[in-house]
Amino acid sequence: MRNLLERLTRLRALYSQKDWLALGSSISLDEAMAGVHHEICHFKIMAMAHQDELRLSQDFIDLLDARKVHLEHRTTYLRLKTDTLMDMGRFQDAIVPLQQLIDLYPDNPHLYHRLCICAEKLGQTERLRHAEAQFNFCAGKDLHRHFRFPDAANYLRKAYDTAPSDNTAWLLAQSLMFINEIEESQSLTAQIDEHCPFYQDILELRLELAIKRRQPEVLDAIAIELLTIESEHCGALHALALSKEWQHDLLGAIELYHRVLQHYPYDIVATLKAIHIAHHLVDAEYNNLSPFSDHQRITIATVFFDAGYAQAGESLLSAVPRASTEFKRARLLQIDQHLQNERYEAALEILEYELKSHPDDDDYLTRAAECHCHFKHYSTALRLARKAEDLNWENWRNHFWIAESQFLDFFASNEMRTTDELLDIVNAYRAYTHGYPNDGFPYLRMAEIYFCMKQYDEIKDLITEAWDRGHTSPRAAYLMGWYFRDCEQFDSAIQQYTDAIQLHAPDIYYQAHLERATVALHCGQIELASEDVSILLNTWPDDEAALALAEELQVAETAAQL
Repeated sequence: MRNLLERLTRLRALYSQKDWLALGSSISLDEAMAGVHHEICHFKIMAMAHQDELRLSQDFIDLLDARKVHLEHRTTYLRLKTDTLMDMGRFQDAIVPLQQLIDLYPDNPHLYHRLCICAEKLGQTERLRHAEAQFNFCAGKDLHRHFRFPDAANYLRKAYDTAPSDNTAWLLAQSLMFINEIEESQSLTAQIDEHCPFYQDILELRLELAIKRRQPEVLDAIAIELLTIESEHCGALHALALSKEWQHDLLGAIELYHRVLQHYPYDIVATLKAIHIAHHLVDAEYNNLSPFSDHQRITIATVFFDAGYAQAGESLLSAVPRASTEFKRARLLQIDQHLQNERYEAALEILEYELKSHPDDDDYLTRAAECHCHFKHYSTALRLARKAEDLNWENWRNHFWIAESQFLDFFASNEMRTTDELLDIVNAYRAYTHGYPNDGFPYLRMAEIYFCMKQYDEIKDLITEAWDRGHTSPRAAYLMGWYFRDCEQFDSAIQQYTDAIQLHAPDIYYQAHLERATVALHCGQIELASEDVSILLNTWPDDEAALALAEELQVAETAAQL
C-alpha cells in the first residue's frame, strides 16, 4: 500500500507537469489494460492521447473501450475515441461514440458538426441532411440564448429550410422580431397551429408582434384568445388596454389597467398608466366624456382614489343616481375611502343615513360597527356586528368586528372575563380568517388572548401564523419572548425581546426592556440587564418595577465582584 501511494504521488506530479512522455513510460499498457488502479489507467490514457504515434493506434482504442465504464471520465473517453477514429479515417466506427456523446449533450452544435463530417465522408446523404439541420438548430439556439439574434436567425433559417418544425419556427420568429424583421416573423408564427404543445407561447409572441406593427384588431383577437386560455393573463390585459389607448378609448383603457391591478397590484406599468390616464381625464373635464356608464364611473373613481385624485373620485361617485343598480357599490366605495383615510365621522354620517332606509343591510351594518369601534362605542359596535352576522354569516368582516369590539372592550375596561368568554372572542377571529386567510393581524389578537390566559404554549403557533402572513410587529415579538421564557429557552426569549425593542424604535418599549432585563439578570447577563435598567430609569425614574430591578441588579453586580 505504501509503495502504491508513493508511486501515485510521483505519477500525479508528472500529470500536473504535463510530462506526457515520462508519464506514459512509467505505466505499461498491460498494467493499464488490467485496470489495477483506475487513476493509473487514466494517467496512461491521457499520456497516450498526447502522443500521436500512440494515440492513432488500436491499442489506444482498446484501452478506451476497457476503461469507458468509469463514469467520472466517460465524456472525455468518448470524445477521445471519436477524435481518434476520425483521425484514423474510421468514420463509420466514430459514429457510435459520437452518437453516445450526442445522447449525453443533445444541444451541443459541435457534436452535430462532427457528425456532418462523418456522414459526408461516408456519403450518407440522409444522415448528413439531418445532422446539418440539428447543427444549425443547436447553433442558432445557443446564439439566441446569448442575444446574438442576427447570427441566430441565420442558422435557424437554414435549419427551418432543411427540416421545418414548430420549435424551430418559434425560435426563428423570436430572433427575427429582435432584429425588426417583423413581417417574416409574423408569417412564421401564423404557420404554427393551435395543437402545438407551446401554443400559448406562440400567442404571446404574436401579441408582441402585433404591438410592434400597431395592429389593434389583430392585437384584440390574439389577446382575447389568450384570455380564453388564462382568464387573467397579464400580457393580454395590457395589450387590450394599449389597443384601447390607440383607439382613444381612455375609459376602456383605464378599466383594463384597473383590472390588471386587481390581480397584479405591484404591476408598475399598469399603475403608472392608470395614474397618467386618470390625470389626463381630470384635465380633460372627464364629466363631459361619453359614453359613461355607472359601472365605468365607479371603476374610474377607484383609479382616481388610488392615484390621489380624491375630489375627482368623489365627484364621479356622486353622479351615480340612487335609482342605479350600481348605487350601493358606489356608496360602499365612498364609505371605504373615508374609513381608509380615518375619516370615521364622515363615514358614519353616510352609514346612518343609509341605514334609515336599509336597516337590515349587513354591508352597512358591518362598516357602522367598525366606525363605532374606533369611537370606542364597543357595546354599540358589538350589537351592530352581531345583527349583521345574523343577516349574513358569510360576511366575514362581521366576525372580525364582533371579536375586535369585545377584545378592545376587555382591555379598556380591565374587567375579568371567563375562559369561555375569551374563547368566544378567539372563535370569532378564527371565523374571520376563513374569509381573509392572508391577514396575519387576527392571529396576533388570538395570541394576546392566550397570553392573558397564561396559556403560553398556544402563542408560538399563532405568532408563527401571523409572521407567515407578513405581519411583524413589536407586540408579536414580545409575546413570542414570553413563549420561549415559559419554555426556559432564555437566549431565544432575549432575542425576541430584542427584536421587539428594535421594531418599536425610535420609541422606547417599556415592557420589552423590563422583561429582557429580568431574563438577562436570571441568566447572569449583567451588562445587558444594566443597559435596560438604565433606559427604564432615564425614561421612568419613579417606576416601581424599574426601581425593583435596579435593586436586583445592584445585588447581582456586588455578587459578581465578590
